[in-house]
Amino acid sequence: METVIVLVVFVLAGSVQGAAGFGFGLVAISLLSAFIDIKDASIVLSLASLCMNAFIFWRLRQHFRFDRIAPLMLAAMVGAPLGVLLLVRADTFVLRRLLGIILLLTVVQGAIPWLASRRWHPFFLGVPCGLLSGALSGAYATGGPPLVAYVRSQGFDKFRYSATLQLVFAVNTSIRLFVLGTAGMFTKRLLALSIWGIACALIGAWIGLHVLRRMPEWALRHVVVGLLLVMGLKYLVF
Repeated sequence: METVIVLVVFVLAGSVQGAAGFGFGLVAISLLSAFIDIKDASIVLSLASLCMNAFIFWRLRQHFRFDRIAPLMLAAMVGAPLGVLLLVRADTFVLRRLLGIILLLTVVQGAIPWLASRRWHPFFLGVPCGLLSGALSGAYATGGPPLVAYVRSQGFDKFRYSATLQLVFAVNTSIRLFVLGTAGMFTKRLLALSIWGIACALIGAWIGLHVLRRMPEWALRHVVVGLLLVMGLKYLVF
């Protein structure tokens, strides 16, 4: 039953990521942590997340440019190992409350478009966003909110926007996997669940990419924001 739940969640989360450019970690950990320990959930989704990010980036690679992104990426690479340290040492109760806060902040970001309406400076705002995104990716594989806030402010078209997110997520997740592996956090059970989840995440990403080309952005944003609002309140209050 546990494996079936993981597979269904990964298809759903992969679809959101493919369509919206982000949300795999947020959706997956929100749903998975209702059935398995939050630390285990954050570890299980790492391998699938990396494969899915690489798949989406490869499909959109012609739209990617490094300008205005390099400081953000370098800062994210510094923040990711710090986030893994938080995951290893923090109490599960604290992690669930922090996850609730992260989800609600994402809702605020999605519900108030003017938060990302101005073009943010690549160093003065790009570096802090990169550090925070890297730390959140390292801890919970949920580094989307600060990264999305910065990238949206740059005025990229939807394909460059998505390609940029995928590359930064892939870099963060690669660092996260290395640190988790060296720390011995991957058990046989978690590794098996991760491997099963890869195919489902890729199927979801393929579905999401087709949605990206057809669904109005506002419609998908409302669906994602509604889901994250419910899950954020759940983990913050209960």
